[in-house]
Amino acid sequence: VVIIFQPEIRRALEHIGISAFEEIHNIQDEEKRNITVNEIINAISNLAESKTGALIVIEQATRLGEILNSGTILDAKVSSNLLENIFVVNTPLHDGATIIRKDRILASGCVLPLTNNNT
Repeated sequence: VVIIFQPEIRRALEHIGISAFEEIHNIQDEEKRNITVNEIINAISNLAESKTGALIVIEQATRLGEILNSGTILDAKVSSNLLENIFVVNTPLHDGATIIRKDRILASGCVLPLTNNNT
């Protein structure tokens, strides 16, 4: 069991932000960028507290067109309430990944490819 508290999540996102969260960091408006990161952090914290699983993918340089098309297109502003509602058990979007690009939730219920790596 891994317990991560909100300050640790923020530090981890800021630390990883140089590469893994590059698209979010490409948001020109710093306030908008901070709001987006905080919304994701709040959602993750609340989902962890309620022991609700979530699979969130933040798109980087490689566009995820095929994966996006496997789910339901949302094109909605990132918000903790929406992220939490997406992952409510037994709802249509619960199964599968949610894809985020910059400050938008592009799609949910997406099927991720399996790896070919056997190690």
